[in-house]
Formats: sequence, structure tokens, C-alpha cells
Amino acid sequence: MTSTEVHHLLPDADGGTDAEFVNGQPQLVGVCSPCHRRVSARDSAARANLGTRVMREKERHPGIVP
Repeated sequence: MTSTEVHHLLPDADGGTDAEFVNGQPQLVGVCSPCHRRVSARDSAARANLGTRVMREKERHPGIVP
């Protein structure tokens, strides 16, 4: 699949920005729509259940733009 959406590695709620890089680290990655929905839903559910910020690992997907 092709990257059609932009995903924030650090959510806005946790201080993320629309800057491409933050402190030299990538902040935005291109993802396909199905993966973006899945990752966002998983992260939202984890935050709701734990009540804390969840640090996610970088996911490998053929649609991710470096």
C-alpha cells in the first residue's frame, strides 16, 4: 500500500508538533490509511487503560516514508 496519511510519532496531546523533526528525531511518518487507523486506535486504547503515556516502537511497513 502507499502512504496516504501522516502519523505523529508523539501525539499532540503529549507535546508533539507538526514539525518534521524534533530534537533531531523524526516526528512525522507517512502511513497507509488502514495502518494509521489501527495504530491510532491501539495507542488510544492503551492510553485509556493505563492512564499514562505509551511509548510506541517504530513499526515496519512497506508504505512508511523515511
